[in-house]
Amino acid sequence: MRRIPGSIVSGAALLAIAGLALAADTLVPRYAPLLISDPPAPDQGIGSGMAVDPDGNYVLAWTESGTRNGGSFDQVLARRIAFDGTPLTAPFAIEDGSNGSSRWPAIASDAHGNFVVAWGSSWTFNDQAIYARRYDAAGNPLDAAVQVSTENGSPHGGAAVAMNPAGDHIVSWIRNGDNAAVIARVFDAQGNPLGPEFALPDLPDPQSYPAGLGLGADRKVVYGHGVYTPSAGVTTFLQCFDVQGMPLTAPAAVVQPAGDIHPHYGKLLVAADGSIFLALQQIRVDNSIGKGYYEIQVQRIAADCATTIWGERVASVEGTQGNYADPLLALNRSQSEVAVSWYFDTPAGRTGLMRRYGYSGGALSDAATVLSGFSYPGAPQLALRQAGFTAAWSGYRSGDFSNHRDVYAQGFAASASQPRLQLGTGTLAFGAQPVGTTSTARNLTIGNNGTAPLSVGSVSVSGDFFVAANGCNAGLVAPGASCTISLRFRPTTPDAHEGTLRIATNAADEPATVRLSGSGLAHAPLPEVSPLSLAFGKQALNTTGNIRSVVIGNGGNAPLQVGSVSVTGENRGDFSVRSNNCSVLQPGQSCSIGLQFRPGFAGARNASLSIPFGDGIAASQSVALSGSGTGICARIAIGPIGSLICVGLGLGQ
Repeated sequence: MRRIPGSIVSGAALLAIAGLALAADTLVPRYAPLLISDPPAPDQGIGSGMAVDPDGNYVLAWTESGTRNGGSFDQVLARRIAFDGTPLTAPFAIEDGSNGSSRWPAIASDAHGNFVVAWGSSWTFNDQAIYARRYDAAGNPLDAAVQVSTENGSPHGGAAVAMNPAGDHIVSWIRNGDNAAVIARVFDAQGNPLGPEFALPDLPDPQSYPAGLGLGADRKVVYGHGVYTPSAGVTTFLQCFDVQGMPLTAPAAVVQPAGDIHPHYGKLLVAADGSIFLALQQIRVDNSIGKGYYEIQVQRIAADCATTIWGERVASVEGTQGNYADPLLALNRSQSEVAVSWYFDTPAGRTGLMRRYGYSGGALSDAATVLSGFSYPGAPQLALRQAGFTAAWSGYRSGDFSNHRDVYAQGFAASASQPRLQLGTGTLAFGAQPVGTTSTARNLTIGNNGTAPLSVGSVSVSGDFFVAANGCNAGLVAPGASCTISLRFRPTTPDAHEGTLRIATNAADEPATVRLSGSGLAHAPLPEVSPLSLAFGKQALNTTGNIRSVVIGNGGNAPLQVGSVSVTGENRGDFSVRSNNCSVLQPGQSCSIGLQFRPGFAGARNASLSIPFGDGIAASQSVALSGSGTGICARIAIGPIGSLICVGLGLGQ
């Protein structure tokens, strides 16, 4: 493997070349561009995607075009490279050529780095079948090449593949001809088909184009395609299917032409939690000067294939003249941030750029250049890790078309400014809870002690615990700031329960975890007291205010015994119980206790209402009581000691 000398151009320098200015990130390379497809061949074009393992080691696949027996012959090769740029394997062939020329590979990996390569093979260009092959994370084949397509003799386009974290994967391709369609087939992690191949909604060729397919952790298939309208642009539709190709949702138009915005085609990516990310090329028309500008925008759609979580984010520089095109998407390992990459054509040449966004849509970086000095590269493929990222592409070196087109990769260091996650606790204990009932909320504080914004991605919970409210999905957490996640416990069985809260952030490649515990009670009452504090306000001295009530409910699954209530505390004589209909409450029943405030002295007065419970409920419940007496107190000399006389001022409240 050869390291190719090359210069790194900052985003600001790139736009200075184009006659513009922008404060953008300057990327620091970890190593110079590497020639992956070594030795060179007449033409080597990179495939779609990168396979990445937990350590950031990656696998690239490409098509090598050459000659065999006096004729042209294509072959799919792959190579595994360490995160630091050290080659871990030599280039290796995906198949032996027994099925003819192989071309147009696509590659995807699961959470452990196991990967699948899909491609097309044929002896004639117009009679192509689709194949796939599985490998472990070290690059060892797990099986022989398997033909995925079953329509022998039908012409097929290049393959695409997507994989969920568990290793389930979907292979798709375009069937050309009079009955053009996108064909797909879903497999489990062991390579077993989960159903036959199926055709997705018809493409009214040439006015429609697929935006891609994705596979969620729940094996839901997500399909995106764009339909072109002359003089307006492309409307992008999303639709969800099961593994048999049966529709789960109706097609939903998630991107539409609007006013001066003319969307074009794009790409999609499905995250582990089902979120769908779309990246699109679009033209923004500036009618004041009669010009249109190319842009790249990215947005996030919910797992229902219809609802927009956050809308258009323009990744490229607005108002820049030049051609932004071919957007690609990548998620970091913890799935808390997304990166969009694209290429940019100007008279000065073509460059590749990227920009990072948090899961909530906030920008984590400016547009930054990841490749320059090559002729006609596509948008760079990206693999993101906490310690940095890797970009890969194919192109001609220095614009010399007599040279070969080859495959390159380059590693970049993480920014010097990094977020730092701080959890308020590592455990949340919910105590005892009757089976089938829901506990009060326990809150977890998530802070950022770092120097860069913290992006909180997917939040998942195991066991009989669930997220009641997530205050961390509204935006990025700034340095020094925090957010809160509320959880509840609802036991299903009468025994001890444990669970784990997993929080994906861009502060680490792996999710942070919090241990959850609680126990289920088979037959127990559950007292619910409201409010837990009662404020009577201002009241004239020696006058009685209105009755205020405390309500007691039984949210458990057994009778609740309410004991004899009492007022305690320093000023207990100023508060009194005026009514009480509480004794034994059946599940779902409630009762009330009425209290009044009659201050004997001026100023703040405080006490507590103590409510004891029987039948296995260990602790009593306390309700804080408060009020303020208004008036004047004076000591009048009558006899040797005198008497304290208090007179109220104003009406009771």
